[in-house]
Amino acid sequence: MITAKRWLIALLIAAGASYATGGMTADEAIAMFRESEIMLPLTDESHSGIVEMIEAFRTELGVSDDIDDTHESEIVALDIPADGLPIIRLLAQTYYVLGDVFLVGLPEARWAFLSGKHWGLKALRMNPGFQITEVENGFSTAVAVSEDLRALYWAAANWMRAAQFSPLEAVFAGIPEKTEAMLLRCIELDGAYANHGPFVSLGAFWGGLPRLPAGYYRKNLAKSQFYFCQAIDSAAHCTDAQCATCLSSPSSELPDPSFLHNHVLFAEFFLMEMGYLESARTILDDVISHPIGDLYPLYNASSKEKATRLLYEIARRD
Repeated sequence: MITAKRWLIALLIAAGASYATGGMTADEAIAMFRESEIMLPLTDESHSGIVEMIEAFRTELGVSDDIDDTHESEIVALDIPADGLPIIRLLAQTYYVLGDVFLVGLPEARWAFLSGKHWGLKALRMNPGFQITEVENGFSTAVAVSEDLRALYWAAANWMRAAQFSPLEAVFAGIPEKTEAMLLRCIELDGAYANHGPFVSLGAFWGGLPRLPAGYYRKNLAKSQFYFCQAIDSAAHCTDAQCATCLSSPSSELPDPSFLHNHVLFAEFFLMEMGYLESARTILDDVISHPIGDLYPLYNASSKEKATRLLYEIARRD
């Protein structure tokens, strides 16, 4: 079995860094966060740092080296005290960032997203009320009464990204229903969390589903447009965004236009899916020309790289 420890060591080696057990403490890893952001630049050293953050959190939780985070049953079986819950939430997020930023285009990204999903679900199920409701009335009902915004969001984000590796399989396994329920609950709790992440995630969700001939969970670009437009200010594409069946709880906090990731996802999962290639090209060019700034050093730099890749894709379509 490929254990989580061996996998993390392999990732460090791939990043060109040496592995040192205990190289970072949990307190040092926590200090990397500012609200919902991990404050690192986009470098090989940061790749190593993210992996060390994961190992620091696992060590703090008392997770042994032979536990494989990619196996849900092993995470479910862990007996972790309630005071470990904040660390578990951060671990789910850090796994997401590892897959989303540092393992782009690699099959190993799926391992990261599965691990993050399992830890996010672990956080939810550490609430006895959630467990009881899930057993008695099902997962989506338990989600509807959960107050754990951070666990809901990062579990859903990881689960959606893992599902992208086998979209049809995910649809038939019922994953869209569960992830949508989590994101809708996030909107009810605080749609502005993670730079309006719940809205943007639902925009990508509906724009990224397969084009199936029938069924509720298939590509729906009207819903994609509506949710994206809760977080994107686009006069050209948001003035007619309507959706009678969509959940909308706009925050009094306006989206920060300097967070470039939302614009890249809007271009990828709505504009390009609609065939609005010129509009997508304009937005992506703006992302590339925009300064990285000090607020979002990791994701703005990553967004610029992704914008460049999408522009190549657009050029191939022309």
